[in-house]
Amino acid sequence: MTRRMTERQLGLLCLLGLSAACDSVEPLVRPGATIAGVVCDSLTGRPRQGVEVSCRVGEHRVDVESDATGSFVCPNIAVTELEATVRIDEGGERKARRYQVEITPGEQSEIHDTACREGPGEPGLGDIDGRVCNRHTGELIVHADVSLLLSVDGEEEVRTQQSSGEPDPGRFFFAAVPVGEWVIVIDAAGFHRTVGVTVEEGQVAEVDLGVCEDDDLTGEGEGEGEGEPGDTGGVSGHVCTFDGTSLGGATVSVTMPDGSVRSVTSNDVGDWLMLDLPPGEYTFRVQAGSYSAERTVTVTAGSVVDLPDDECELDQDDVRIAVIEGSWDDVYSVLVNVGVDPSIVDNYPSYGGAQTLLGDPALLATYDVVMINCGADEYDFQSDPVLRQNLEDYVLAGGNLYASDLAYDFVEQTFPGFIEFFGDDPTFDSAQVGVEGDVPATILDSFLATAIGRSSITLHYPYAIWAIVTGTSSGVRVLIRGNGPYDDSLGTGGTGTISNIPHTLLFHPGGATGGKVVYSSFHQEPGINVDQERILQLLMFQL
Repeated sequence: MTRRMTERQLGLLCLLGLSAACDSVEPLVRPGATIAGVVCDSLTGRPRQGVEVSCRVGEHRVDVESDATGSFVCPNIAVTELEATVRIDEGGERKARRYQVEITPGEQSEIHDTACREGPGEPGLGDIDGRVCNRHTGELIVHADVSLLLSVDGEEEVRTQQSSGEPDPGRFFFAAVPVGEWVIVIDAAGFHRTVGVTVEEGQVAEVDLGVCEDDDLTGEGEGEGEGEPGDTGGVSGHVCTFDGTSLGGATVSVTMPDGSVRSVTSNDVGDWLMLDLPPGEYTFRVQAGSYSAERTVTVTAGSVVDLPDDECELDQDDVRIAVIEGSWDDVYSVLVNVGVDPSIVDNYPSYGGAQTLLGDPALLATYDVVMINCGADEYDFQSDPVLRQNLEDYVLAGGNLYASDLAYDFVEQTFPGFIEFFGDDPTFDSAQVGVEGDVPATILDSFLATAIGRSSITLHYPYAIWAIVTGTSSGVRVLIRGNGPYDDSLGTGGTGTISNIPHTLLFHPGGATGGKVVYSSFHQEPGINVDQERILQLLMFQL
């Protein structure tokens, strides 16, 4: 019995030069593979046109773009291995996504882009999309515990999940989240982070906790040599207060060789990182409120310079602070306890201090910060509109104002359109109806929540009255919210509790070019707890 040699077997003999019949056999051609899929916008979750897609097998690579429906096809990929890498790059500051897909000669494989999802549809809701990675190593962290802390109708709600594994490691997604400012807490082995997130109606809020290994921020690029060190470097550092506490929210800026300015913000634990810097010498300016520091660094290609932790402290030599004393607050002790040099602080008496300071625009302009204690005498301020105008001009020109509790009239009468206090706006002291006792509250600012170690706090009000804030305009950033028990039985409001009111907040009356106003219903007084004291200290670096 004889066997007929198949065309494939004959072709193999031809390749080995073992058959004289090779002239009549067409050469073997291994059919290529095809990879297809749909690419979506990582923010909206909807298909996106014009996204760069690279399909790579070994040294062979096919580059395409997604079409109007978000679809792409990588055709005729040489099958030298059984697995291909698909890289999706939306460009800009979006993070590239990579997927591994099995391929077979002559067949089509499809990928599912995890960015694709249905957008939020119900009114008053949005989504949160994020991922977790280690800032130092870039490693994506899988199975981390992710908690979303909400306050709905005055009740605290916690939603939890774990960051995903393959094929899109480190990712988390919360759907149908109420609109507002919330806190996310991440816990994993050797890793703890707290970060704030703002959810807008019908939008997807993107949260990235670290610079991850596939972010293409290290000088690695496309094309030949992908993955090799690039021709840029980077710098990382840490920001801290005068007593060594990590300071989030500080701005780190540097002037580039072409004259442009780049900036980043320190995260909730005070760390910052700036990459893609051409080699050379740079001077970095670190700013938190009125305090700043400069650090000069030489950057080399292919490396990141880590500034020593003992260089994290800000400078205060050029800062001047004016404090108007009051009967029920002691903001001077808050400054000294956080490490502020007493020599940069000038105290003005409660009675007559407002007239002396606010009545002299030239004197006022010499200070970076004006702080008004609860219980400061308001008689001059009430009777003289020039003082209110001078204070407004001071803040709009870049000065910073802090006021606490019963000093709220200095804020309300100067900037009436930003905060709504209890009672009649033109009437002084009408908001002083808060009731003595403990108020459970939620810290909405991620930096403050990290410093305290949680987003829940008990606010203790030891005195019989305190000022109630009932609402804010859209330009006001609320740092702490909680209920507001009140007693206005001597006025027109009766007694009761207002749900979820602001207790601590800040705003910029003049926009980005002006100064800040920080107001807090609680303040330094006997009986407050250590959490309140710490928050008051950290608020000093907002000014």
